[in-house]
Amino acid sequence: MLKEIKSLKSEINLKDSEIVSLEARINELEAKLKQTAQKALLKDNDITQLLHNFSFEIKVKELKNELEKVMRNSSFKDRLIFCLRSRVSDLEDELEQIPLKSYLSTNNSKTGGNAIEEVFSFSKTPLFVFTPLRA
Repeated sequence: MLKEIKSLKSEINLKDSEIVSLEARINELEAKLKQTAQKALLKDNDITQLLHNFSFEIKVKELKNELEKVMRNSSFKDRLIFCLRSRVSDLEDELEQIPLKSYLSTNNSKTGGNAIEEVFSFSKTPLFVFTPLRA
């Protein structure tokens, strides 16, 4: 009986030390799990930050493209304004020639009508060729 008690005590001690060993292993694994979870969270934060930065870079590129389009459109409009002003100036010059036309028409018999044709021949030829840029 004494042997059995000693044997049982020995078994209990082994089981106690196994329990202590398992508890230590559980603590190690829980610490490792917590550390891994924190690393994963940091990686998620890094990924989130990278995605945010990437979307920010895309937005910057979109805004640069939009600015470039506006600049091209502005340049196009500046050229158009220049051409239109030139045409207005030419039309104003032509308009100033109208009194001359009426004067020349009274003297038409003297010149044979050639003077009127010479004065207004420039209005039949275009002064500029307008070619729009593609955006």
